[in-house]
Amino acid sequence: MIVRVFRAKVHQGKAEEFARFFLEEALPLVRQQPGLVSADAGCPLTPTDEEFVMVSVWKDLESLRSFCGDDWQEAKILPAERPFLRKTVVHHYKGAQR
Repeated sequence: MIVRVFRAKVHQGKAEEFARFFLEEALPLVRQQPGLVSADAGCPLTPTDEEFVMVSVWKDLESLRSFCGDDWQEAKILPAERPFLRKTVVHHYKGAQR
């Protein structure tokens, strides 16, 4: 399994608007992807924080590539979310075997 951690910092004053997009559009889109094991989103705890996170777990690298394309190591940004974003970071981890 592959664990993908996507972190996004939004422009000041855009957190509330981005939260709606993130939870109503981006998360449902990810959750529809073949090979996805799970996906959860985190929104800021305080109104002054501007960082969001999405943690997704994929069955394998091929499933992740199917969703993200050959540049799977980069953030997959939808055109509608670009105006909100100040900075994005993506990290990948090998899922622990139980």
